[in-house]
Amino acid sequence: MERQTLYKKERATLEFIKDYMYKHHIAPSLEEIREFFDKKSLATVHKSLGQLETKGYIQRNKNHNRSITLTEQAMEYFGLKPMNSLPLMGMVKAGPGGVQNFGEVKEYIEVPGSIIQDGRYVLKVQGDSMIDAFINEDDFVVVEKVQELPINHIVVAQLNGDAYVKRLIRRSSGQMILRSENPDYDDIFVKEEDEFAVEGKVVQVIRNYA
Repeated sequence: MERQTLYKKERATLEFIKDYMYKHHIAPSLEEIREFFDKKSLATVHKSLGQLETKGYIQRNKNHNRSITLTEQAMEYFGLKPMNSLPLMGMVKAGPGGVQNFGEVKEYIEVPGSIIQDGRYVLKVQGDSMIDAFINEDDFVVVEKVQELPINHIVVAQLNGDAYVKRLIRRSSGQMILRSENPDYDDIFVKEEDEFAVEGKVVQVIRNYA
């Protein structure tokens, strides 16, 4: 759908909403918008928000205060989200001492349109333990949440509070192993008492040539 033009007052309102949300991590109230633009009544604010909603830049629940959210179209408008992209949720270690540092969108990474699906996200890789699987330092991996354990696939797994990108192996005894794709690294054996969960399966590697 073609993006509709924003007029000066609409653009100013949208920029205020965006700046407020990034500063306070919550949407502004109607009263705060009214005060910022020195309007005499909330009717003018309702009109501006209605125009932004009609044009596809915001969504809101009129029955709740602070319910304004920016749409993907708004994110693209501000250059915060490329057209074909997935959210970068943080970093995962491909090496000893896995690090968990994801769960909140940091930015957006441009990816081939064919791999965009709901629920997929991107993690940046640190370490060299997966180089034989062509996953190098600073590459990005696209992760898809799974319902069943993807045995013999490369996964992002949580183990005792840390996160790793490894190949998931299951022994005939049922024991799980997190295996590197680099002969310099030993297997990680998951014990019964460990806290272990698979966050998702790696479905694509995005090379980072920066």
